[in-house]
Amino acid sequence: MKTRSRRALGLLLAVLLPALALSGCGLSAQTLDELLYGQTEEPRLSPEPVEYIIPLAQGDWLDEVYRPDADYADMADIAAQAELGPKLERLLEFCRGGEDWELSEAYLEAADELGLVYTRYSLADIAYCAGPTEETEAALDSARQAWQQALLDFYNVMGELALSNAQLLDEALGEGVAENFAGYAGMESWGGDAGAQEQLLYSYHQLMQSPQPDEQAAAELFVQLVELRNAEAREAGWSSYAEQCYYEDYYRAYSPQDAASVVWPAVKEYCAPLLGLYEEAAADALWTLYYESGLDCSEERVLEVLDYVAPRLSRDAAEALDYMLAHGLYDIGPSPTKLDTGFTAYLYYFNVPFLFNSPYGDVDDFSDSFHEFGHYLNGYGTVSDLVFGMPDMDLSELQAQGMEIMFTHWYEDVFGGYADEMLLATLWDMLDSVVEGSLYDEFQQRCYAEPDLTAERACELYLETAAGYGLEPGKYDWLYIPHNFDDPFYYISYCLSALPALELYGILQEEPETAATLYMRAVSLDPELYYFDEALEECGFSDVFDAESYAACARQLEPEFERLSS
Repeated sequence: MKTRSRRALGLLLAVLLPALALSGCGLSAQTLDELLYGQTEEPRLSPEPVEYIIPLAQGDWLDEVYRPDADYADMADIAAQAELGPKLERLLEFCRGGEDWELSEAYLEAADELGLVYTRYSLADIAYCAGPTEETEAALDSARQAWQQALLDFYNVMGELALSNAQLLDEALGEGVAENFAGYAGMESWGGDAGAQEQLLYSYHQLMQSPQPDEQAAAELFVQLVELRNAEAREAGWSSYAEQCYYEDYYRAYSPQDAASVVWPAVKEYCAPLLGLYEEAAADALWTLYYESGLDCSEERVLEVLDYVAPRLSRDAAEALDYMLAHGLYDIGPSPTKLDTGFTAYLYYFNVPFLFNSPYGDVDDFSDSFHEFGHYLNGYGTVSDLVFGMPDMDLSELQAQGMEIMFTHWYEDVFGGYADEMLLATLWDMLDSVVEGSLYDEFQQRCYAEPDLTAERACELYLETAAGYGLEPGKYDWLYIPHNFDDPFYYISYCLSALPALELYGILQEEPETAATLYMRAVSLDPELYYFDEALEECGFSDVFDAESYAACARQLEPEFERLSS
């Protein structure tokens, strides 16, 4: 492996240095490094002007989107001015009749103001994730309550309109809209105890952020969340909380039973064994990258790499990144107070996404930032609808994990002599997304279906589930995955989206331009208009609910793992 050759060259360096000094050789440190290793430790990225770069993907892919000219630093002050009441009063006038074009205008004004209220909530959430304190928690709680009340008021007014003037509402906004809103008239609350859940989640994050997390206490918080959410699902008429999440929260076109009957068995048969077979090789690669490579993993370097790759992928990617940097729509810098998370939030009022990542200070920061930039690129080029939008999270994750795969095309430019280690780590981690996505979906389904769940039983279920995938984790390892608490039943999206992303990798090796074009097609699709299966079919990816797709994934990856680990 390269780790051994690097140590041998290090000994050679110790011998050569005195001779070079005595001979009066004026070699610079950079030149000497190139003489010994063939390249510099930190590859210099090309300063070539963007206008002379020919991207892999040609053409224009993203929609033209109107965005107010606002920097992130100014958005909180703008959002604080949100005042939905007068807009709703105007809508109420149409309960007595009016022209449909006037109703359309009044609706758009109210929806815009509602977006401003939600944006205030999103900004508070970003601030909380950047530094969870009593002050930011109080601000987040206030913004959340304001959002929930604004949404309730909005739907009440729309419900009144639907009952009093259904024809006008349908004429203004589209056939069937009145029927959808009619049930909200006179509603006093959304049901469930959202406040209690928020407090439990805050307690969980506080526990896990401490130097010595209280794992038993965190497991007990999980049980309380399960009880609250199961009660919420029963009250809403769902047969299980899993179904409520799958259909209502994530708008999936498949059921929890579909995942259980097709995905779990296929992952266990084809993907989990391969993951275990090359785990040691991946660990060796990561050890080299973490402790021996000396790679610069600073915020500045991550941004430099993004700026190098984006224009080489497509003009749209370059434009999106330029806008993000110009308006400060990111936070990827190190901070001891940040929550251990990464996400891309959509700021509805401004029609822009915001990229957030809590860095580790190692090469994972590159992959995490590439992943989130995939989300960002889609959010930059599509317009999300706060009221009617139903995002398909599987498609969103394909757009993010696909971006990780596309970046591998420039690994030699970016990581130099450590490109192979980085590629092995990336591909292994992507396969791990398939396995863990399935594992945590199965674990969560079992927990939420378990009668009289206890903290101890949750740990037992985790170990039992992991054993089915050939894994032997610690009993509390699942506590360190925030999705188990914050976003139950989300993890299957990582599994299903990683499969076509790995399929994209195979295309990238043979036809880079075809792969880039395919990726740009996928990232340009609006997740609120496409279901995942529709997007896969349109792009020509394999069916993720066919076991053969998992077998093909394993057959494709095994020779790559063998080559990279030899």
